[in-house]
Formats: sequence, C-alpha cells, structure tokens
Amino acid sequence: MKLLATARRWRRRVFDGLVPLVAAKLKGEPMLLEAKELRAIAACLADRGPCRFLIFGLGHDSALWARVNAGGRTVFLEDQASWRAKVAAAHPALETHLVTYATRLGQWEALLESPRQLAMTLPETVAAERWDVVLVDGPRGDLESFRAEHGIDPPGRMCSLFEASRLGAPGGDVFVHDCERPVERAYAARYLGEHNRVGDVRGRALLAHYRLPEASQSLAEKGSAVAACVLCLHSRHLRTVDGLSRGREPAVLGNHPRRRQVPRANARGSSPREIGDRPFRRGSS
Repeated sequence: MKLLATARRWRRRVFDGLVPLVAAKLKGEPMLLEAKELRAIAACLADRGPCRFLIFGLGHDSALWARVNAGGRTVFLEDQASWRAKVAAAHPALETHLVTYATRLGQWEALLESPRQLAMTLPETVAAERWDVVLVDGPRGDLESFRAEHGIDPPGRMCSLFEASRLGAPGGDVFVHDCERPVERAYAARYLGEHNRVGDVRGRALLAHYRLPEASQSLAEKGSAVAACVLCLHSRHLRTVDGLSRGREPAVLGNHPRRRQVPRANARGSSPREIGDRPFRRGSS
C-alpha cells in the first residue's frame, strides 16, 4: 500500500510539471481547458495509472492527454471532419474517430427523457469498451457563435452525456466541461446522477467531476431495465384483466384441482386389496 501511494505521488508530481510545459508549448493556441482544470483531470489519471480514457471533442490539448495517459488507450470522438483532419495532421499518432450527432441544441428539453433517441452509432472498438475515465467536452454547445459560423444550431452535448453514462466503467470517473450551462447541467444530473458528483473546478467554465457507482449495469442501462420491468408487469396485468372479461378465473397459487388417484394393479393384474382385506386361513389340524 505504501509503495502504491508513493507511486501515485510520483506520478502526480510528474503530471503537475507536465501540464505547464505543454501549456507553454501551445501558447497562443485557444485551449478548451485552463491549467487548473487540466491538473484536476491529470490527477485522476495519475491515481489510476495507464487506463482507458475516452474524450468527446478534439482540441489543442489533445496531445497532452495522450502523453499523460502513456501506456493506456486514449480515444477522441469528433464530429467536425475538417477540424479532425487538421488535428490529425499535427498529431498523427492520436486515435481519433469521426462521429455524427443527430440532435440540435433546441431539442434538449424534449429529449431529456428519451434515451433511445440519444443513442449514437459509434465505432465497434469504442462501443464494446468500458472506459475508466471519460471527458465530455464536445460537441460544441455554444449557441450564438456556432449559429453565426454555420447558420444552424449546434448539436449540443445531450448524446455525449448519455453515452458517457453507458460507456463509463463501474467506478469510473466522468468529467463534464461547461457544466454551468443549462443543457450540460440537466443531462449530467439526469444520466450521471447528481448524487454521484464528487467535485467541481472553476476555470474558464465549470468542470464537474462524477464518480460512477460500482455496479454491473450503467445508469442508462438501469433505467432501461426498470422500464422493461414496469412494461412486463403492465402486460401481465392486461392479460389478467382480459381473462376475467372472458369469464376465465385467474390461476391462483395452490388452487389447482387435485387429480383423482387411481389404485395401481398388482403384479397379477388384480386390483390391490386394502390392509386387513386378506382371507382368513384356518390353522392345520
């Protein structure tokens, strides 16, 4: 235990020194996260050691995450093809995947309780994995600037937050950036659980930290399982009501008719005799 704690402290010191170095190297580039937000995530990665790290969104800090999680697997999901190509050209060693979001930010209230419409089509190598750490910092959710650039509303982070709840490993960590905004706050509370929120870091925006429960099912899968159970009970109730309307009595435990017991024949084919039904034999003279 002491050796493990020492290793964690050593990794934290290395990462604390690495963050400002990378930030200085990228000076002049617009960073999505500030240094103290980077340190909070780096500290979580340091405590875990090399792990499975999934990130929604590509940024100028993407190379940092791949370096911090050296020895583990770091994957980025990006919806802007041109931006993905630009980052991939600068950092060809990064594992990136192009994904599609079918939502628009204005739909967020209508979709909050519609998990089936939030499911994404993801690469099999991503969907089949359970990720130890997830960072939700994409897609874009800034309404005014995105609309000015593209003429439409941004997709919002409804789908990425839902998928984070499904893809996160039991006991995993999920970081949500821009959690002061209504959409991020509402969807994180709904699918990650406000009671699982373990910390916040205030930088340029609010970085919220959630710890997933130690369970075999994800939060989204639990919700689906409960819904299926309710539907099953409802269907049984309807079948019972239908049976009563047709004049059939519902089956009750222990209310089955008793079968009539037919006595078995003996070896000679005659019917068995009851005890005491034997013929009286006279004693010999």
